[in-house]
Amino acid sequence: MSGFIILINLKLIIIPLLMLIKALESVNITEFKVPEIVNHGSDAELSCKYNLTRGEVLYTIKWYKEENEFYRYEPKEKRQVLYFPVPGINIDRERSNYTRIVLREVNNQTSGTFVCEVSVDISFITAMSEAMMLIKSNSIGFLPSWSILIVTILLSSFISS
Repeated sequence: MSGFIILINLKLIIIPLLMLIKALESVNITEFKVPEIVNHGSDAELSCKYNLTRGEVLYTIKWYKEENEFYRYEPKEKRQVLYFPVPGINIDRERSNYTRIVLREVNNQTSGTFVCEVSVDISFITAMSEAMMLIKSNSIGFLPSWSILIVTILLSSFISS
């Protein structure tokens, strides 16, 4: 009798676990690209391609810089695409779509961690990918004034020694 009880208890554990594993496979990001280094003033292209298992329906695709959402695609809504203001983020709306974001004329504020989040409807299972992008200044003119002051002090103390 105790073997029968253990078998029933294992079924109560294994079946929900298998269902959870199947649900977690319902969405995955197949291609995620964020350039590591971009020249100041250039455009940057970010991409996030995904795959849904059969029968799953896309709920949203969201893009974040740090924790700040700057783009949302929600196909079931009347207004499918939403843009949110985030410092350093200037989306080229003509060249962007739900799998590709083009950032125009990046600047020092654009540097940071970018996240793509893809969610499916009903279960709201979500896949996420993230990567860091740094903006490279083309000349010393883009350095903050305190950096130039420190370099000047160091050089003057080195020369006077």
